[in-house]
Amino acid sequence: MSYAAVQAMLTGKKPYWLYAFRQGLNETYFTSSADEVITEPDAFDTVNAFAAPDAFSRVWAPSAISHGKIPFSTDPGKSALSIKFANSDAFVRQFLTPTGINSTVVTIYRGHRNDVDQELVVKYRGELMQIKPSDTKIVLEFGADGPMLDSKALVQVMQRPCGHAVYFGGCRLVLNDWYVDMTVTAITEGVLTIPLATGQADTWYRAGILRWGEFMEMITVHTGDKITLTRDIPGLAEFISANGTASVKLAPGCDLTLNTCAVKFQNNLNYAGFPWMLDTPFDGRSIV
Repeated sequence: MSYAAVQAMLTGKKPYWLYAFRQGLNETYFTSSADEVITEPDAFDTVNAFAAPDAFSRVWAPSAISHGKIPFSTDPGKSALSIKFANSDAFVRQFLTPTGINSTVVTIYRGHRNDVDQELVVKYRGELMQIKPSDTKIVLEFGADGPMLDSKALVQVMQRPCGHAVYFGGCRLVLNDWYVDMTVTAITEGVLTIPLATGQADTWYRAGILRWGEFMEMITVHTGDKITLTRDIPGLAEFISANGTASVKLAPGCDLTLNTCAVKFQNNLNYAGFPWMLDTPFDGRSIV
């Protein structure tokens, strides 16, 4: 019996939900069932949905998790979905503190206990947009195609700076190729001391990326051996306090100018700015 056959039954359905949360390279699995669920490779309706060869042999932990009505609108602005956790849930409480630049994506599957084929279908995919804590629960608000919600016009605009985020999208630089292994020796009021950062001129790593484990944060200031991030990395200060140092990876930053793109990264063929564009003739200045 297939998922469709059980779904067509007027009575006797025994549905359950599976929730796969992906944060960078980490994945966490929950089920609405009272008991854990073990899925096999042929259970999913999406071929090669996951890269790992044994990815479909998974254990989904029971959780007091629930979600609102699944949206079916093709309008991105109407595709929001709320997922509720108990306030004490250890997984969801991590979102009450900064989690780095990695996005959190959920995939929700539906199946039936009385389906002998144990077929599952994808009912929703979305990216975490907002966290709403309260005294008794924590609600995660997801939006389908989250990064596209603000794309109301053409992606490319006429501007002198490059329109790409370094290492992502059309930039085409491979982040792992630019990482340099370094060691953090101290953290003082959010400022990291990294002795090997003196190997490059000041600002070399500004607007770059620092990675510790699975956490990534953008670098806002690089002066000598001092590095400042956009926000603190959870657990890093405690790790250094307990162990003395922490191994990290740094990737250089980009100021989005053509000169930096060409000289620093040799990547000017992918530059997305228009450095030779003229000034606007509509600001009151004479153009003769």
